[in-house]
Amino acid sequence: MVYMNLLRRSSARFCQQQQQALLSAPSVTTAPIVSASASIRNFASVATINTRATTTPIHRESPFEQELNYNYNNIVKRSKHSSTQIKRLFKQNPARRRIAKKQQQQTDADGNGRGEEQRERDIFLTIPESTIQPVHSDPKILTNGWNAPVGGSGDHPFQVVRTKNKPNNAVGFLPVYSEYRKDGARVTTRIRRVSGDRGLFLNELRAALQIPIPKNPREDTIRIRTGGTIEIKGNRVLEVKTWLAGLGF
Repeated sequence: MVYMNLLRRSSARFCQQQQQALLSAPSVTTAPIVSASASIRNFASVATINTRATTTPIHRESPFEQELNYNYNNIVKRSKHSSTQIKRLFKQNPARRRIAKKQQQQTDADGNGRGEEQRERDIFLTIPESTIQPVHSDPKILTNGWNAPVGGSGDHPFQVVRTKNKPNNAVGFLPVYSEYRKDGARVTTRIRRVSGDRGLFLNELRAALQIPIPKNPREDTIRIRTGGTIEIKGNRVLEVKTWLAGLGF
């Protein structure tokens, strides 16, 4: 009986030493060496303590974490530009279309053996010749756009009436105006108060401004707006006023 008590005390002391060794050095993976005198019960307890100390706990994901990871993996990652923007940037870009048009024109010209002059003849017709001689060769236009009428415009088949209702019955201005649209990106010149033969007026205007007649009417830079106003692409106010003043208007 006394021998059994001593054996139990020695085995308990040995277990405490093993536990302290395991706590101080947790990276030890080798199983402890147990003497043959230790009982099977004490050896099983030591092995259990060593196994718990060396194994790492397994983390199991919660249902919320599983759903979050699933949604993150199945997210549709959107690119920087949409398909419409890609077409606009690369396929339907105005600059790209202009370059393709020039290349097509160059290919057609080279294939048919035509030069630059022939291509211009295909796009535009000849500029009409002027049939009305100016009355004044060098009219003077002031900085505010006014000029003194020289007379002699009554024999023309078309007429351009100056503005009225000026103080002290003063002579008005020529009805030629510039108009800016789209924040100044588009400038046009408008001529108002034109009466008589408009076809002859347009021919004389083209001859004065050197504007040819295109084959396609949509490409024409001169248009007749609603109400009879004649619109010219670009700022040609000074040129038109000089031409009208030379005709005596």
